[in-house]
Formats: sequence, structure tokens, C-alpha cells
Amino acid sequence: MTRYRCVAVDRSGKERELVREASTPDEVARSFSTGDLFLISVEPQENRAEAARSLGVSREAVREFTDMTALLLESGMGLREALEVEAEIGGKRLKPLATEFLSEIDRGDSFSQVLERRAASFSPLYRGMVRIGERVGSLRTVIPRLSSYLADRKTFRDKLAGALAYPLLVLALALAGSAVVAFFLLPKLLGLFQELGGTGAGEIQARV
Repeated sequence: MTRYRCVAVDRSGKERELVREASTPDEVARSFSTGDLFLISVEPQENRAEAARSLGVSREAVREFTDMTALLLESGMGLREALEVEAEIGGKRLKPLATEFLSEIDRGDSFSQVLERRAASFSPLYRGMVRIGERVGSLRTVIPRLSSYLADRKTFRDKLAGALAYPLLVLALALAGSAVVAFFLLPKLLGLFQELGGTGAGEIQARV
């Protein structure tokens, strides 16, 4: 028996994900014949997990792809036309990604299915908005909004990193100063008090 990941919708139109065991995909499809749920897609769960591990996309590539796609869609192109342009003139990150997407779409997959295979790289929000955009035919609106969202998110991360940089630098300098005192200055100071005699060296060691 093989475990299959199924995507189905109920009578209200709400999408649901289920895992069912069966010998073949046809057997899975027959299990939805009651009419309570309508099957949209079915795929082996193991294959999907392997694909997610092997089809990782960097954060920079996701942002570059989204920005370029948004620009091309706003110019009046369709999604497939935009992918063709990116596959031709894209940079070292964008070109192979657009080529992969184009190949999978030409095999009959939807754009949302293409992104689902890369769920580790494209957030649930990203994939959900694309899925909604496909259903209502508004990818030309959704992708530019995703581009703006990713840009705002990057700006926030950069500001947060900048805000944390100063206190971390101060902490590092404080630790470095403490290490210098403990391992270099303190032994010399103890040696000086020992040469002078008295109880000064013992008191310093006790306080430390």
C-alpha cells in the first residue's frame, strides 16, 4: 500500500488535504465517489517529500523571480509568456528556475502545483495567494502584491538586523575587555601586589 496526499474540496468550496492509503491512484479516486468531497489532485506522499527536499529555492531567487514576474505581468504578458522571457534573459538564479517552472506547466501542472513541490521555499501565504489568484483569474494582481510583500519583509529584516548590530557589538567589546582584564591585566596586577607584600593580592583573588 502507498500513502497518497489528496487535495479535495467539500460542498462549500473549502479545500482540504487528506492522506489515504491505496494500491493505485485510481483506487484513491474511487474512495471519493460518495460525493461528499470532490478530488482535485492526488500524488504519492513519499514522492512529494523527496521533491520538496530536492527542489529547494533560495530566498534571493524567490524574491528575484517574484519581482521579475510581477514586472512582466504588469506589462501585459501572461504567466507562460513571462516564464519564457525569464528563461531566456534571466540571471544565473532566475533562468534555471523559470525553465523548471515552464517545463512543469507545459506538462499540465498549474502554477500553484509547481509551487507546492517547493513548499519549503515558498511560504504558505505565497502559495495560498497564488492558488486564489488562479481560481479567480487575477494572477496579474496577486504577483505584484507578493512582490511588494517580499520587499517590505526584506526591509524589515534589514532594519531589525541593523538595530541588533549595535548592542551585539557593545556586548562583544565588553566581553573582549573583560577577557583582557581577566587573562592579561589581572595576573600582572597580582604579581605587582605580591612583590609589594601585604594582603592586597589575596584580597583581589578573593574578590575575583
